[in-house]
Amino acid sequence: MYKRPDPVARLRLTERKAALLDRIAIEGGRPEAAVQAEEARALAAQLRAEIEGAA
Repeated sequence: MYKRPDPVARLRLTERKAALLDRIAIEGGRPEAAVQAEEARALAAQLRAEIEGAA
């Protein structure tokens, strides 16, 4: 039986991913990582809205 991932855990993971991608963009000089970080932050905002809407 399929169980959906915990939304709060997914939010935390997505926020950590965005932070890591920001660090890669800055320290590694990789501008594509900055774009991916922005996408991750947008997903995190969407997840946060879903969590708050479900509460």
